[in-house]
Amino acid sequence: MLLSKFHKQAFHTEVMMPNHEEIPIPVLTKPLSECRIGLVTDGGLVPKGNPDHQVPTNSKFFRRYSIEGMETLDPADWEVSHQGYNNAFVLQDPNRLVPVDALRHLVKEGVIGSLNDCFYSTAGVMTPMEKCKEFGEGIAQALKDDLCDAAIETST
Repeated sequence: MLLSKFHKQAFHTEVMMPNHEEIPIPVLTKPLSECRIGLVTDGGLVPKGNPDHQVPTNSKFFRRYSIEGMETLDPADWEVSHQGYNNAFVLQDPNRLVPVDALRHLVKEGVIGSLNDCFYSTAGVMTPMEKCKEFGEGIAQALKDDLCDAAIETST
């Protein structure tokens, strides 16, 4: 296949990739300075002790974690349940994955209106596409229920 492709000849793959539905990109209906921003991660950030028993691979659910009143995420309070990346940098500073500190700063500067009082987390590694779609739909609805205008999804 590689040689055929290199020589601009026809080739066929034995690996068929599924077609994914097209999802239109949403448009903000108000200035960013008036928007409530939500945070979502598939990097597996969980409270210390992993009270919800988030699994590090093949996730079964997503969870909502409060950041109400927090200016930053303290490493002493958080850990990672995810086996798909070297999470040492996140363990040193969980704001690298869920940027609460940076977004609180943007709120104070008036760049964004507000930050949602929670973030949504799961581990995306080895999670089947159907389950990921279910998570996405559930998180999107939760963000709407939280009155978020936009969201930042961080990944690894």
